[in-house]
Amino acid sequence: MSRLNHVYRTAGLAAIGVLALAGCGAGGSSASGDSSSETSICKKDASDKTSIDSAPKADWKPSSLDVKVPSSDEYGPEKTDDNKVPSCFAHSPEGGLFAATQYGTPLVIGDYKLMSEITSTQAIDNSDRDKLVEEYKDKPAEYAGQEDQLKGKIQVSGYKVTDYTKDKATYEIAFGMDSKESLGVMTFTVEWKDNDWRFDASEENQSKYGFKEGGSTDGFTKWGPDAESGSSASSSS
Repeated sequence: MSRLNHVYRTAGLAAIGVLALAGCGAGGSSASGDSSSETSICKKDASDKTSIDSAPKADWKPSSLDVKVPSSDEYGPEKTDDNKVPSCFAHSPEGGLFAATQYGTPLVIGDYKLMSEITSTQAIDNSDRDKLVEEYKDKPAEYAGQEDQLKGKIQVSGYKVTDYTKDKATYEIAFGMDSKESLGVMTFTVEWKDNDWRFDASEENQSKYGFKEGGSTDGFTKWGPDAESGSSASSSS
């Protein structure tokens, strides 16, 4: 997984450099919202949909560096544990999008401590996963010492469903900075396993993940905490 890690490390450093020049799980102790059904979101029947008709409404909650990630009573995550690991997403295109965004955002900004926790719980169990968890634990955050300059600068700005089946889904998620400038596009693949969307951190699957600085957002649906659609609220807690 060293090459995959290098991709994200390089992307994280590039993002921070640009911003500086611009002036700048199973089980959990807390839930993103009370479930309206006795059945957990992630244990409901799979949706028959293969695409997303319009930007899904979300409550945008701050994560590392105040980068907001999507949450919904309908799509998940139903749980977020004490280590800030999200889990239990809906088995639908929207649920996969929420999971991919939640899982991938720490990689974009270089929060390896959080990513080690997410990988440990939500990545598919294999030997490469355990190795990557240890690598992340030993890595300092890319933004160390620059928190004040970078806080709140990067936010999700759009998405595209690249491929979707009930077993696997790939999304492209756009990030912007200062609510107006394009930063880049993250590609993230999730797989449905053990009643949740997870990701495969094995060496042979590294090509399914990546961040391209300044990537094209042609064909993307506008979505994010600052978008006109796809944002029902931006929570401060």
